[in-house]
Amino acid sequence: MLRSRIYELDVLRGFAIFLMMIFHFSYDLTIFRFVEIDFLNDPFWVSFRVLIVSIFLSVVGMGLYVAYHKEILFNKLIRRSVILLLASIVVSLGTFFMFPSQWIFFGIIHFILLASIVAVFFVKIPFTAFIVGITIVGLSFFDYINLNFLMDYTRELFNLPYQTMDLVPFFPWLGVVLIGIYLQYQNLYSFKFKNSMIKNIFAYMGKHSLLIYLIHQPILYGLVMGYFTINGL
Repeated sequence: MLRSRIYELDVLRGFAIFLMMIFHFSYDLTIFRFVEIDFLNDPFWVSFRVLIVSIFLSVVGMGLYVAYHKEILFNKLIRRSVILLLASIVVSLGTFFMFPSQWIFFGIIHFILLASIVAVFFVKIPFTAFIVGITIVGLSFFDYINLNFLMDYTRELFNLPYQTMDLVPFFPWLGVVLIGIYLQYQNLYSFKFKNSMIKNIFAYMGKHSLLIYLIHQPILYGLVMGYFTINGL
């Protein structure tokens, strides 16, 4: 039997996608010099990205708990992983041809693919997931754990770019996914949203978050580039 979707999780996921679209549109405006934003150092934009990724990845953990806490269906997990793998390849190839010096080799979709395979084994031990998640986030914050050595080795081995348009380090973000598992187990997001037009739009976006993620940036980039070209800027 297929489980019914949880409206509130779709709303949260859709809201995160909406914020991500704002972030990417602002990035596109910067590329064509309509605005000047230092995404790496400006406190607002650094915090904004952290907020977006935190919401999105905590909902990933919550969704894993909902889907697998009764039973880990490996056929379902494999099917989901294959879809994410194909999406990751699309993202990498697309950005490689559009931005060869900054293409995405381990962005948020790549991360979700790997993190989901790891985190799914914590859905039956949610308190452990919480402890491990908090530990990962805390140690990463103080830079006691990281995979920089592996990233540097991989970059040298495969000639990967040192500047990429999207990079989601395994630590601390795995911790956020694990915390999401615990949040759903404790029903800490047990609030109920009343239907409204805006929430329904977010819920629709949440249901189709992967597709929207794949197509929104090419569309936004194309619109900004088109305006730039038409106006001879």
